[in-house]
Amino acid sequence: MSKGSLIILSGPSGVGKDTIFRGLLESGVDVTKGITATTREKRPHEKEGKDYYFKTNEQFDELIKNNALLEWNTYNGNRYGTLKSVVEKALKNGGKLVLVIDINGAFNIKKQYPDAFMVFIKPPSMEALIERITKRSKISEENLEGRLRIAENEMKQMGKYDFVVENDDLNRAVELLKEEIEKLD
Repeated sequence: MSKGSLIILSGPSGVGKDTIFRGLLESGVDVTKGITATTREKRPHEKEGKDYYFKTNEQFDELIKNNALLEWNTYNGNRYGTLKSVVEKALKNGGKLVLVIDINGAFNIKKQYPDAFMVFIKPPSMEALIERITKRSKISEENLEGRLRIAENEMKQMGKYDFVVENDDLNRAVELLKEEIEKLD
């Protein structure tokens, strides 16, 4: 059985990473999303093992202690982490696993998996990003400013990625990324 491919999607909050991933699936690309562990509260529409692996803080501490996470981070008071078992199983089975993670996690995983294909999704402009963030949910001005500061810092790192795609037109962005992923075969 052939070794699988690890694909990392990163970019600022609100840039459309999950939307692009869904577009890849709808376009017929054979990829699987790596499910993240989190301490965040489960939302009504979310399902355990499909959207996230929901953990208590104590359970998350155990994952860290047992070296079961490839990377983890705290965002907005909740912890998120990539389970080593999810990545190893997918790669062993020869599939294409997509991790939708922040840039810190992306660089940590790249150190452990140098062959990982890192993709940065960038917004067409900061104005467009602001519009997407505020349209998605009601957030405070302080929260918005914090996300924009993070986004500006993240955008400074995009040159370190293997591929950068601008999400100015969803269909075009999905098609460009699909072409790159198909080259991984």
